[in-house]
Amino acid sequence: MRPAIPDMRAAFLLVSLCIAAPFVQAGEAPAEWILRTVKAYGALSYEGTFVYQKNDSLETMQVIHSPEKEGQTRLVALNGEMNEIHRRGGQMTRYLPERGLMIEGLRWSNPFFSAQPEDMGRLTAHYSLELGPADRVAGRACQRLRVRPRDGYRYGYRLCVDRETGLILHAQMIGEDDRIRQEVMFTALTVKDRIDPRLLAPAVDVSKLKREIVKTNADAARTMDVRHWDVPDPPSGYRLVFGADHVVPGGGGQEHLVYSDGLSAISVFIDAGPVRGKPIVGQTSRGSMNAYGDVRDGHQVLVVGEVPYAALKAMADSLHRRR
Repeated sequence: MRPAIPDMRAAFLLVSLCIAAPFVQAGEAPAEWILRTVKAYGALSYEGTFVYQKNDSLETMQVIHSPEKEGQTRLVALNGEMNEIHRRGGQMTRYLPERGLMIEGLRWSNPFFSAQPEDMGRLTAHYSLELGPADRVAGRACQRLRVRPRDGYRYGYRLCVDRETGLILHAQMIGEDDRIRQEVMFTALTVKDRIDPRLLAPAVDVSKLKREIVKTNADAARTMDVRHWDVPDPPSGYRLVFGADHVVPGGGGQEHLVYSDGLSAISVFIDAGPVRGKPIVGQTSRGSMNAYGDVRDGHQVLVVGEVPYAALKAMADSLHRRR
């Protein structure tokens, strides 16, 4: 079973935390400051280079972002395998020229900013927000901010936000025992009036790549009456925000449900067909992403998220076929 999530998803998620926000004024409440950043997300054009560390792997990446045409982002790996991800709006395409492959139809969602302004009370019910000291990253003054989970069903974050622009320059995902599970930090950043559209084009010969398309039939959570599965008792704070049916590369179908607390997200993938061969059961991990496999009514289930295993297992235990 292969969920429709690219390998670079975690890095891209943290890069997409870059936001436009006003200067932090003395005495402001962190929740009020985050509320403004949510409203202003994606307003700037910028280019930058950042390093991304997960476990013992260190990657260097280039990011180019423009708010035009629903928001466009080009993410390029500068070391290791040649690899580009291009986003426009909620859709992504991944280019893997060394494999002669491009994958289209990948859906991008940003759980950090899935909360709307009216959801701030829900967000602060499950996280405490604290302003920290001033600091400096990539030669730019920034403000430290700590996001602490109130229970064992989510991870926390340490952020440093550019005082001038509001872009997040440094982000750490904090797991159990205050351990850093993932870290991304800009080493260079330039904010521009406008990005040249040519810089957002892939630097590979697309005509030489084989196209694979992830076909998705997506519905808003409130209109997903046709879905076959449900999680009636998710971990505290999580609620259904997205649902889709996928036809994945290589054949086969999946139902995909996404639950979010406004900051963290959990994806539930259920194979449409019965289990063939040895099923995936139990805990697995890849970088900052955890997964929990199980079998329900003869169908392979995989629950995935940058959250503790306790949240994944609770989600899997509550999963039931709709009658």
